[in-house]
Amino acid sequence: AAINYAAGKGAFIVWAGGNSAQNLLNNLNTSGLTQAAIQRLVFAGSVSSANVASSFTNKPGSGNLVNSAGAKTAYSARWVMAPGENILAPYTVAGNNAYYLWSGTSMAAPVVSGSLMLLQNAWPILKTNGTTANLLLATASDLGSKGVDATYGNGLQPFRLDQGA
Repeated sequence: AAINYAAGKGAFIVWAGGNSAQNLLNNLNTSGLTQAAIQRLVFAGSVSSANVASSFTNKPGSGNLVNSAGAKTAYSARWVMAPGENILAPYTVAGNNAYYLWSGTSMAAPVVSGSLMLLQNAWPILKTNGTTANLLLATASDLGSKGVDATYGNGLQPFRLDQGA
């Protein structure tokens, strides 16, 4: 319900794919989302600095998002990879000015979120039309098997941390 509500207000949703080195939700389907929510949803998997799937990252597998009308969208169709290993980020338990190198899809997800915001800021019509996530997915660099696949989804998100947009 929260995802449907947020999407209904024009937000995009970035879902960290998980760190169990398995297929997302063990290939089970997710139901209850509107088509608008699915079009604004992006799953984030993690790659190393060599753009290889991180050993811990979940993969899209063969599960689906099932909208309220029963239509299916493969997880892989809404999946993108981003850097998620050794990301310098705050380490608040060690103090206000402490940092640590973190790894996980929770590190890849903010990279994807930032990329989506860059796109929306450059072209506000993407937010108006609800197509920001679709553009990001369409411009990903293919990794793994040709086309959308069960390991890398659409591939590597198009913006690199070391080069900006």
